Order: sequence, then structure tokens, then C-alpha cells
Amino acid sequence: MLDHLQAVGFSKAPRSLGIDQQGREVVSYLPGVVPVYPRHAWNHRSERALDATARLIREYHDAAQTFALPENARWRGIVGAPAGSEVICHNDLGPFNMVFGRGQPVGIIDWDNAAPGLRIWDVACALWRFTPLWGRDAWWGGDWTGNGWTLPPAGKAKRMELFAESYGVE
Repeated sequence: MLDHLQAVGFSKAPRSLGIDQQGREVVSYLPGVVPVYPRHAWNHRSERALDATARLIREYHDAAQTFALPENARWRGIVGAPAGSEVICHNDLGPFNMVFGRGQPVGIIDWDNAAPGLRIWDVACALWRFTPLWGRDAWWGGDWTGNGWTLPPAGKAKRMELFAESYGVE
């Protein structure tokens, strides 16, 4: 999948560098910052960053859409993801899997859960984490920012609308 992304000009994912002597995949390094809460929280909270994140995810989905599924491919996927083969979903889109530079997303990392699926699933996962839609009772403890970043429903709705418009959800 990473080779395909490189071949179609999507440069915002690591490149596959092969398999090492211990059977592990080796990938290139993407320079930038992955948000570490609360120190780098600003990297993904602004509306400007949210807009760019949605556009980056759309760019990725468009590049992934032309990937020819190998017959013998085994996918790890993620529990609960709906079946489908519209696109290869990342399945774990969140600030912790985005590299930022100057407050803008510059790359997507951590492709372990990528698998065939539906674009809207990846969009929904990203909205859940970038809006944010979770509550304090989320499986990771809710307020994993460490500094109480929560929004009222109107603020969440505004961010969802911006994301959907930027991605191009119809």
C-alpha cells in the first residue's frame, strides 16, 4: 500500500524501505511533530489545522482508491469496522497518527490497521478524534489531552461541518 501511495504521488505517508533481517517492515521517517499532550496540543486544534487535516485525509483516500487489492493480502483491520472495499481505510486517524509542521498536518503515520473499507468510516473515526466527539467515559479515559479540552455541542457541530466541507462529504 505504501509503495502504491508513493507511485501515485502521495508523499504524505512514509515510504516502505523493505523488510529487515528480523522480518519487520522498515519505513522512512516523516519530519515534524506528533502531538504529545498537552505540550503540542495546538498542532491540531485550530480550525486551520482541522481544515487541512480533512483535505489531507481526502487526498489520501483519493490516492488509495486506485490500489489494486492483492488476492492473497491479509489485513489486520480494526474491530467494528464495516466491511467494504471502496478504499483502503487507515482505520486509526487521529492527532496521534498525524505529523504536523507549523501547525499543519504534513503526513499520516501508523498504518498497522489499514484495510479495505468505506471512506465514511475513516471520516467518522477522524471526526470522533479531531472534533472531538468523545466524552470523559471514552475507553482511554476521555480527557486524554491532560488539560481539559472539551467543547460544547455547538462547537463540536461547527468543527464537524468544517471537516465535512473541507473533506468534500456530500
